[in-house]
Amino acid sequence: MNNRRNFFWILAAIALAAAIGFAIHSQCTGVNALSWKVRVKIARQLEKPVRALTINDLPKVRHLALEDSIKFPAAAGPFIRDGKVVIHDRDLVHLDKLTGLQSFLLWYTQDVSDAGMRHLSGLTSLRSLYLEDTKVTDAGVQHLAKLSALTELHLVEANVTDAGVRIVTNMPAMQTLFLPKTQLTDEGLRYLTNLSGLQTLYLSYTKVTDAGLQHLMKLSALESLSLADTRVTADGLRALTNLPSLKSLLISRTQVTAAELKRLQAQLPNCSITLCL
Repeated sequence: MNNRRNFFWILAAIALAAAIGFAIHSQCTGVNALSWKVRVKIARQLEKPVRALTINDLPKVRHLALEDSIKFPAAAGPFIRDGKVVIHDRDLVHLDKLTGLQSFLLWYTQDVSDAGMRHLSGLTSLRSLYLEDTKVTDAGVQHLAKLSALTELHLVEANVTDAGVRIVTNMPAMQTLFLPKTQLTDEGLRYLTNLSGLQTLYLSYTKVTDAGLQHLMKLSALESLSLADTRVTADGLRALTNLPSLKSLLISRTQVTAAELKRLQAQLPNCSITLCL
């Protein structure tokens, strides 16, 4: 067990020692054609080299990224299976030592489920949480309800429904919310009105329709919105003209035509609208 713990912290040190980032980039055409980029950056945190990491350093850790795609030599060892790191729910129990953690990125970890989220509930300093391609459901989101300081949450490709989104909307500090490829519907958007400080909302690949957009009219602080691969039409998008802070709107593979988008742009002169084909 001690070897397993030690190896966990070696992985953490490796993740912390490098600047980890990714960008999703797509070429788009349309009104004010721009590229839509999503970036998550994990910055260097420890000034001392990795070899100097000790148990006393753990409360100082601010940013951590873990993923199953980290490659290692095919030697046998804790967490290593066929030369690849494998992270399970039980491994996240070690996070309770990271009392100062502010950003946590966990992606491509399909062995992490709702049980693993229980170990995150005590990370009260957490500001940013990125979960992608996990088995987290509404029950797992319930474990995150105590993270009242959270300002940024990414639930990507998660089996989260409107009930889970309702839990998220009880996090008053939330400013950035990504919900692509979840089970979100128009009903879930009704709960978002509780997030008065929400600035960025990503709803791509969901079942959102024109009816749901009506609920967004109360989000006066909203600056960026993605509706790619949703069921919205030009009629529903007219509701967005009531958003005074909107600066960026992404639409792709919807029923909206280029001509309709041009008319919408005239109604939103301060908003950069991107149509991806």
